[in-house]
Amino acid sequence: MRWVTAFRTKGIITKKKPPGPVRTVTTPENTERVRAAVLQSPRRSVRKQAQALQINRSSVRRIVKRELNFHPYKLTIVQQLKPTDYHQRSEFALEMLSLFEVNDDMLLFMSDEAHFHLDGFVNKQNCHYYAAENPQSLHERPLHSPKVTVWCAVSKKLIIGPYFFEEQGNTVTVNSARYIEMLNNFFKSELRKRRRIINPSNVWFQQDGAPPHTAIATMNVIREMFPGRLISRFGDMHWPPRSPDLTVCDFFLWGYLKSRVYESKPRTLDELKDAIKTEIALIDENLLQRVHLNLLDRLSSCYEQDGRHMLDIHAKKTGSGLQENAHKWICEELTNMIRVKNDNTEITESDTTQSTLSANIYSVWKHFDDKVAQVKITLNPNATAFITIRQYLEIPPVGRVVSPPLNPQPGGPGYPNQLRSG
Repeated sequence: MRWVTAFRTKGIITKKKPPGPVRTVTTPENTERVRAAVLQSPRRSVRKQAQALQINRSSVRRIVKRELNFHPYKLTIVQQLKPTDYHQRSEFALEMLSLFEVNDDMLLFMSDEAHFHLDGFVNKQNCHYYAAENPQSLHERPLHSPKVTVWCAVSKKLIIGPYFFEEQGNTVTVNSARYIEMLNNFFKSELRKRRRIINPSNVWFQQDGAPPHTAIATMNVIREMFPGRLISRFGDMHWPPRSPDLTVCDFFLWGYLKSRVYESKPRTLDELKDAIKTEIALIDENLLQRVHLNLLDRLSSCYEQDGRHMLDIHAKKTGSGLQENAHKWICEELTNMIRVKNDNTEITESDTTQSTLSANIYSVWKHFDDKVAQVKITLNPNATAFITIRQYLEIPPVGRVVSPPLNPQPGGPGYPNQLRSG
């Protein structure tokens, strides 16, 4: 039998995979040619590279992926910045970080408007109609798509809105008069309704530099509502131009809403408005807190990069990954500090009385809190430090009556999220 012969002659019984045809294209010479071409024109497609090199397209793709280990990274579209914007963005980020640190009760509302069109855009490259003959199918698109103009104000606790700019059921353009009407008749009343959970003296308001927002009459109304607490062009704190990456509405709210609203495929403007209201109502405080942490991360990154584009933001881990990093940091700090008393002497086995144990535990936690507070008030902490401290301070309070273990493990007994006290 064949397998018996193979075992006797070669010592194996598995069938050896045939070597296949000899590669005549994926050679070291062609690999170097492809490498040079890609490095010279990294935005050129594989198809065009193959045409230029006169090599089969599948071979070029194989060389790029397997031999060179190149990956087709996508470009990130960002707002164009002018050289004069860098300093303004950096100064704003530092002022905001300092403001958040000196005022723990500060509640920032970031506001903006956006258009929601009833008819989405059709990508004809992804639309096919399979049939034996060409059905001559057409897609009619109106010249002016019906839309609604939405205004919202977002904070780490709640969202005020949506407010639709319309008259007699028709969407209208936002101007100074209509913006003032929204502030007086809608925004003021919504803030009054929430006086039990919002202290008006701690509320800051942010808006961009659009003309309806910065008209003299508009600014007078807003300054009366938020005296000394207005972030805007010509405001108490200057809002840097061309900075949608620093406002919650632009880097989170509008994209999140549109990804959810159009899932239900609304057919009328009323259905579209109902979908917007529903999705905003479903955004809970936990999500808003995570968005606020992301804002702090962006402010810190903006300052560290001198107001330039925040390239590191797009490579950040998910919120769960950041939380794991925060817990790991806290765990390491506890491991280092748990052996130390207030007088820097080691905790020995003789310290077994309840009073001594309580004093040691109090000393450790006080030292830990002091360390956290020291990092927390730093004017220029890095992004990870900010997220770490914020998440530590938001751990549910539980009495510190049990000594943390010398080597606490994530999720195990004595891990910091079970021992944090208010």
